[in-house]
Order: sequence, then structure tokens, then C-alpha cells
Amino acid sequence: MTTEVRTRAVLAFTVLAAALPVAAAGGTSAISIVSTTKGYLGSDKTQVATAHNGTTLVTYDARGVNKLVIAIGTEASFNGKSIDVTGLTFNGTGFTQIVQERTLFGDGGTAEIWYLDNPYQGTGTFSVSTVSGGGGANGGVVAIIGLAGTAYGAAGIGDSDAANYSVAPITSSITTTADDSLVIAMVENSGTPNSAGTPSVNSPLTLIANGSWGNQWGGVAAGYQFVSNSGTTVTPTFTTNNGGTYAIHTVAAEFIPGVPHNLTLRVDPVTGDTKILGDATRTFSINYYQITSAGNSLDAAHWSSLADQDFEGGGSPNGTGNGWEEAGGAGSHALAEAFLLGNSAIGASASISLGKGYNVGVGAEDLVFTYRTDAGKITDGLVEYVTSALPGDANLDGVVDAADYIVLKKNFGTASGARYRNGDFDGDRDADWDDLQILTGNFGAGGLADGIAPEPASLGLLAIGAMAVIRRRRGHDGFTWGETHGES
Repeated sequence: MTTEVRTRAVLAFTVLAAALPVAAAGGTSAISIVSTTKGYLGSDKTQVATAHNGTTLVTYDARGVNKLVIAIGTEASFNGKSIDVTGLTFNGTGFTQIVQERTLFGDGGTAEIWYLDNPYQGTGTFSVSTVSGGGGANGGVVAIIGLAGTAYGAAGIGDSDAANYSVAPITSSITTTADDSLVIAMVENSGTPNSAGTPSVNSPLTLIANGSWGNQWGGVAAGYQFVSNSGTTVTPTFTTNNGGTYAIHTVAAEFIPGVPHNLTLRVDPVTGDTKILGDATRTFSINYYQITSAGNSLDAAHWSSLADQDFEGGGSPNGTGNGWEEAGGAGSHALAEAFLLGNSAIGASASISLGKGYNVGVGAEDLVFTYRTDAGKITDGLVEYVTSALPGDANLDGVVDAADYIVLKKNFGTASGARYRNGDFDGDRDADWDDLQILTGNFGAGGLADGIAPEPASLGLLAIGAMAVIRRRRGHDGFTWGETHGES
């Protein structure tokens, strides 16, 4: 390791090419490669700066990407000097380094893999800073990979033995930790004489990007491989010039499929209760959410907002943005609130009541739930409709009994627009034989008055009564319920 004071330089990316989206091998992996981009690092070397304009940053469209991965290789400008990448950003947000391999041998080079979870969903720019032992960077190649469907972070890593830098194909073994994972690997070749050329990847790796800088002074190649089974040892190999004083470095990293992480809006279509449920495995910090309904199924009057609850514990809203405050214009079409100067953590498996924010009388199950994280990412949450009511308990008194049968009998034959409180126990918006079966199948649930269980004959009478209702309402013409008029 050098003991020299190292100076910081800013390198720039220049876009050379953008690849078409790449599907997972065989379609078996939950991970997909959305797009790839190759760039070169600018340099203080005239030859590099002339060949690759180092003044323009790479731009990249990260929409649909849940993880950005960068494989980057560069070399120091002078023999015996070190160089390493100390910071990468996309649209101002920093990456995390996974693995690095470097030496001081020859023109000291570095091979590194970095990642960024949940990048800005739009077109942004990359920037990179380096710390060098002297002279800056000769040049470098950057492979940018946009992934979808990955878990947070990285799994296994592999890197080469720094002592074996003059032999090719040099390797970095890695043992996968999950099924259907993705391995990304790269090689960086630098040294003297300045004839490293342009490396390439060997099968089963698929090339992401490769290139060289200067008069082939140094070069980089990066590739990927989908691996079906966990516990598989993968040894990516590359073809590159070797021997003499070449300095060759390889690194590899594994990325595994992820279970979607989302907050959930749970709606009880019978009672109108609404709740925000936390993800089962991680905490989200949010500073805004909204719920919308094209069918006007929201109930602002019975919505219990986070502001109403003083969720952040800062006291009643005062208009300064120091706590949750309801957005203006709340109504049947939209409910929203924001925490302008902070955010609130929604813990794993949390359950936060929003009161009876759903209008069961309208009942259009069309809610859209959106929230913003503390990182500024706008995310569509999940929406689920789950009732806590007993099947057949039309009056919601916690018991399925004769009172509920009376409700169903009164509304029996309603062909559309029925609700649970009208005897629509299966949620298909009518009150019919299927609903009667639900009621009779659950008769007595919750406990009957005085603990008396119904006799089997009583249940039979319910069915006979229903058949009488059917005959009466159908009339002599055999009309369907939508065509029958004047019945009560």
C-alpha cells in the first residue's frame, strides 16, 4: 500500500452504447436485466481525452429498475501508483461498493462492483470520484446494468488473488446462496507494456460490455450468468493478454431474487375499516401517501388520518410541515396527507388504522394506494379487500342467526347493487341461493341467544322459505330478477 498523500479527481462518463433489454436465461429467474450501458472514463491523458470526450456525464433512464449495478475498471497513470474508486452516484444518490481487487504492480489498476437499490425512477446522470497515489487515471471502462426483481443488497462475492496478476484466464469463484440468482463478473487488465488490449468474457458468461483505453493500455470486460440452483460454484473466466508485467484483476458478485417489498392498504368492504400494513420483513419510512377512487368510494368524514392521530407525536398540525397534515380537497375521490419536514417509520408487520375511510355504500373496489419514501421514491402500494365479518352476519352483531336470515329474506332476488348488509355474503353484488348457503352453513356462528343451537329442521325451513321467495318473485312468466317489476 502506498503512503503517499492521494488527491481526488473527478472522472466523467461518456456514453458509447445502450443495449436492448435482456431477458433472464430460459425465463426461469425472477431477476431481469432491463438495460445495459457502456461508458469510458475521462482522463488527463491527451490520447484518452481526445478519443473519449471526458467532459460529458453518462445519462441513463432508470425507469423500471430496482437496482443499478456498476462494474468499473481503471488504472493509475504512473507505474507503482495505486488508484481506487471512492464514490459513485446516480442523480446525486450514492452507490455501495460490493467488492474490489487492486494492486500496485505495473500501472496499478482496480476492478470494482458497486450497486444502488431503488434508484431515481427517471433519467439521471452518473458521476465518479477517484483517489489516486499520483498522476490520476489513465482511463477506464464502466459497465452499467439495470436490474429488476432483485432483493435488497448483494449476496456472495468473489475476487482474484492479487499475487496472480500475470496469468490469464484468471478467475474469481463464487458459490451462489439462492436459487435463480444472477452473477455479474468482470476483469480489468493494466500494466506495462501498454498493450493490454480489449478483454472478453468466456462462456457461460454473457457479455455486458468491454473496451480499452489509450492505445490499448488497459481494458475491461464484464458479463453476467443466471444460475438456477443455490450452492452452485461459479467460476467466471475471461480472455485477455497476459504475461510479463501485466496486472490482471477479477471480481464477481451475486444478486438474488427478491420478494416484492410494499406497504399494503387493507380495506374491509363490509365495515369500511382501512389500515396501512407494513411489509413483513423491513421498515419503510414515508412522508406522503394518497388513496384515490375513480368510483368515489372513499369516506373523508370517517377517515382517521395520521394527522388526526398525531402519528409523529409532535402535537396538532400547525401548518409548518413539522408533522402529518391532510392535503386540501379530501373527499370521496381522494384522501392524502404529507409530512413535509420529516418522515415516519412504518415498521415490519405494522398495522395502522385509518378509520372507516371506505364507503361500503358505494363499494367500488377500485382504490389506488400510493406513497413516497424518505428517499423520494413514489411507489404504488398493494390494495387488498379483506373482511373481518362472520360469513352470513348481515347485521354485524357478531352472531349468525334468524335476524340475519330476515335481512336475506327481505332482499332475496336482488340482482345487482346488493351489499353485505343486504345479504350479499359472497361479494357478487346480488342476494341469491349462494348467499343462503353461506348463511345456513354458518348459522349459529358466534353463539346464539341463550346458547341454543338450531335444530336441523330449522335450517331446512330456511331453505323452504327461500324457495317460496324464489317462486313468488319469479312470477308466472319466469322473468329473471332484473326483469321483474313491482315486487316487494
